[in-house]
Formats: sequence, C-alpha cells, structure tokens
Amino acid sequence: MEKHALRFLMFSHLVALLIVCSGCNGCGRNSHQNAEATRNQPKSFYERNSGAARVIVFVHGIFGSSRDTWSCSPRISWPNLLKDDDTHKDSDIYVVGYDTPYFGNRMTIDEIVSNLKSRLDSDAVFTKHREVVFVAHSLGGLIVQKLLLTHRETSKQVPFIYFYSTPETGAQIAALGHVFSSDPLLREMFPGDSNDYLLGLESEWRGAAFATIHRYCAYEKQPLSGVLVVDRLSGTRNCEKAIPINENHSTIVKPCDRNADSYIALHNALRENPIAPEKIPTTAIVENRKWMSYQQVDCNRTNSQTLTASVFLDPKYNEKAISATAALENADNIQEVKGPTLGAVTGNMVTVTYGFNGKDRDAFGSCPGGGHATVTVTFVVQKDLLPSVTFTVPVRSERSDSVGIMEGRVDGLQKPEDYKVVIYTWTDRWYVQPYIEQPLTDIDDTGRWRTSVHLGDEFAVLVVRPTYSPPIAPVRLPPTGGDVLALRRMPTR
Repeated sequence: MEKHALRFLMFSHLVALLIVCSGCNGCGRNSHQNAEATRNQPKSFYERNSGAARVIVFVHGIFGSSRDTWSCSPRISWPNLLKDDDTHKDSDIYVVGYDTPYFGNRMTIDEIVSNLKSRLDSDAVFTKHREVVFVAHSLGGLIVQKLLLTHRETSKQVPFIYFYSTPETGAQIAALGHVFSSDPLLREMFPGDSNDYLLGLESEWRGAAFATIHRYCAYEKQPLSGVLVVDRLSGTRNCEKAIPINENHSTIVKPCDRNADSYIALHNALRENPIAPEKIPTTAIVENRKWMSYQQVDCNRTNSQTLTASVFLDPKYNEKAISATAALENADNIQEVKGPTLGAVTGNMVTVTYGFNGKDRDAFGSCPGGGHATVTVTFVVQKDLLPSVTFTVPVRSERSDSVGIMEGRVDGLQKPEDYKVVIYTWTDRWYVQPYIEQPLTDIDDTGRWRTSVHLGDEFAVLVVRPTYSPPIAPVRLPPTGGDVLALRRMPTR
C-alpha cells in the first residue's frame, strides 16, 4: 500500500511538473481551465507583417502555446519585445502554434510538420520573405528540423536556427511524462541515443548537408521543480555555438526585458547574420567557346595522346561549362584516326584523347607530305546575363524649359514588367523625370519603356525594383547594387 501511495505521489509531482513546462502563465487554474485558455489562443499569427525581407519565426515546445510559451507576464512577451526593438525593425515576426497534449493531440511530429507547412504556406511565410529565421523552444526545435528536411526547397532561405533547450538526445521528463498522456509526441522523445527517431533525425540532418544554415543553442542551468529537463549534452549537440542561460526549462524563453540573457543571445545572432542583399536577377544564356590544338605527324609515324582542354569562365557572370564536344578539324595526310573522345567536364577543364597516323611512304620511300589536324573542343558555357538598359536621347532645344520624348529597352530580366526605370536629367544637379510625383516609369513585358522628360546636358537611366524610392535631386547618382540593378548615362545630342 505504501509503495502504491509513493508511486501516486511521484506521478502527481511529475504531472505538475509537466504542466509547469507548458509555459502557461495561469498555472493556478485547474487543467480544464488551462486547456480552455490555451485552446482560445491563436494557433499561428504575425506579430508584425510588413513584407520585410526577413521574418523571425517562433516555434513553441512541448505542452506550450503560441502565447504562453513566450510570455513573461500578460503584458510582456518575447515577440512583442522584439517588435518594439528598433534594432530589428527590418524583420517581420511570426508566431507558430500547433496542437499539444492539452487537446489530447493524436498527431506525430511528421503530421504536425505537414499541418504546420500548410499554415506557413497560407500565411506566405516563405514566399513573402527572402529569409526565414527560426527561434525554437524544446520540441519545437525537432519540428523545425523535420520541416526543413521534409521541404528542403525552403532550407536555402534559412540563415540560422536558434534552439532553446531543444532535446537532441531526448528529455528524461518526456520519457516519464508519456505515462500520463497518449500524446505520440512524448513517445518520440525517449532519453538517450536509444531513441531511434532522434537518431534518425540527426543522421538525416547531417546527410542533408545544409551548409547555409547555422545552428545556435542555449541550454538551461536551473532545475524545474528539482529536474533539469534538458541537460547541456542533450541541448547543445551539433551546435556551432552554445551558451548557458541561468533559467529553467520554462523561463529560458520568457525574457522580461531586452537585457535578459535569452534575448541578448538572439540579438547577437541576428547581428552576426545581417539580412543579405537581394541578388540581382539575371537571365541564363548559353554560348559556345572553342579550344584548339594544332597537331602534326610525319609519314609512318603516330600522334596519339591525351590533352587537357580548358576554357576561361568569368565569375562575374556566374559562368560554368555544362558540356563539351570534340572533333578533328582541317585534317590532311592522316589515316587510322581514333577519337577524339572526352572525359568528364570538371570545372573549366576536360581531357581529350585522340590518335592518328601519318601517311605510308610509297615504294620509292617518298612521303606524300606531313600530316596534320586541329583538335577542337567546343565547350557549352552557361552564363548569367545581367540587366542592362539602352535608350535614345531627345535632341537638345534652345528652350531651357523644353521637353522631349525618351524611350529605351531593358534586357536581361525574365519578367521586365515587374521592374521600373528611373530617369534623371542633369543641369546643375540630377533631377528625377518626368515629375517629382512620378519618379518611376513602367516597363512593358517586352522590356520597352517610353516617357516625356525635361531636357538638360546629360541623361541617366536606372533599372530598379518597384519598391525603390529614388532621390529627387541628387548631386551624385545612386550606385548600382541593392534595388538599383543597372545604370547607363548618355549626353544630350
């Protein structure tokens, strides 16, 4: 009887501990009230949705919720602290929610990932933003990893993940906690390397070789009701950088201000990984380039060898050799030709093997002439065609206030109608055309544009993204880069 009582007390203690781990701020209520309160919280939502280049995505952990997990108090939450921080005003903020044991969840991690991807697609998290940063607590870290492994096309948009107390070798509390819940998430968090699911996830992640994704980790140092839920070994495995946080498993993701260690850790990671400038859009084209080697042979002789052919590739245009062919050209006085054959194209080089003999001498020992041929390798080179602009300038007029028509064409863009041109006229400085109220000129789907301009001594045309805000009367023209894709200047005729 005493044994059963002791076991009941131990189980009761663990249940209470699991509820605390949920991160709820209303733990004084009964479990039914907690479940109803959590159920009424939004599953996934934008805390800030401005169409920024980067979005920071918060993914809660086991027994957590979209609001309670990150909240220090009813008025203070981590996403809100970040939202009000001008240092990170160039990033949107998105908070993920998924069903937890409060709802008698029956979905596995894989099924939650599928459901979560549907919500992310619906809210255009990956399509609206160029970069997606994940902040994950506890089991949320496993969900993020499985999401990226399942939908690998999204991984190139993720510069880094910050894991807070994520069990990479399984959490002891989860192994005990599954006794009290039928939630399959708990069964997939058995402690130690015996957990086949976690080992498989780790192996799959390593095999994916996500070279562009940095992994940062923070681990708890304070026990929660006497238990260190995720220890240092489990919480820092496979991380590039790991730091201890003097909080427990729940409070490690509840910073009360921007001076909290958890907040500073993320702040530093964001600063170390600034938003990358948007790449200039290009159009891929192919062209042929030849490599040639002139070879000779005497009568009754053989010329047979393997040569290495190469081609110059310009990194500025992201050039690469995608294939090659070989031939013997301008051959004369040769026989018994073999090849030429090519090896595999490697970088800008390929091996070419050939052989041929010279003519036989006649009965009198005379040679009809030396043999020769040109070994020719034709490389097929793919290159990126950068955006460019050409235009005609109107004829100069004696009237200082006269206007003219300028027209031109933009090349090197797959969908030119998605971009704009900005036109400047120079007199005592550069003035945007045609009007201050209309600084952007449309481009049609063939790349052509046309507008009226005020005349001056020189004209400049910029190809820009539609979100670009041009200076109205600069002394110097904006340089190319960022939203300015191309620039061309021409004097007035």
